[in-house]
Amino acid sequence: MKAYLVRIVTLILLATASRTVGQKKNYIFLVDNQFKPSVFPTHEHWYTSPSFAGTEGDTAANLIHVYSTVFHGFSASLTKGRAADLSRHPAVLAVFEDRLRRLHTTRSPQFLGLRNQQGLWSDSDYGSDVIIGVLDTGIWPERRSFSDRNLGSVPSRWRAPVRRALRFPSLYATASSLALDSSLAATTLPLPLLAALAG
Repeated sequence: MKAYLVRIVTLILLATASRTVGQKKNYIFLVDNQFKPSVFPTHEHWYTSPSFAGTEGDTAANLIHVYSTVFHGFSASLTKGRAADLSRHPAVLAVFEDRLRRLHTTRSPQFLGLRNQQGLWSDSDYGSDVIIGVLDTGIWPERRSFSDRNLGSVPSRWRAPVRRALRFPSLYATASSLALDSSLAATTLPLPLLAALAG
């Protein structure tokens, strides 16, 4: 009976270990695009070819995205061992495991440890009369973190025009302040330029 239990426990441990070793994760590969042979019409063709990925052919099936704007590379769902194999390719500059990131703050002064009573924060008049411009098309201006509640009006020295639009607080600027086609309405922009007061 004891030998039987030892065998069962051993099999369970082996099954768990083999599942962990073969578990896939998402990896982002930064690739030197100058290595791409001219015979491949696109980087995606190259990344999924046997000359780049080897004979295993799993990169094509597990390819998630090809990056070509800010950097050249791709993301793929691979085992740790396979990612290590691909990282040794001469064109691969770096490999990063893709991890879920969480926002740390939408309130920078508190996050940075700036205190009200002493130090740089109070010495600089709490950042008053400072204008910060942010352009981010991946978030929505209706979120609470963009609320202008408890903020003063836009400083008079700020020369860009502010056009009120439906559901946009006064601290949002529109296409006209970006010297774009002024006929664009604020509601047609994915996210207007945010001009907020720090403080």
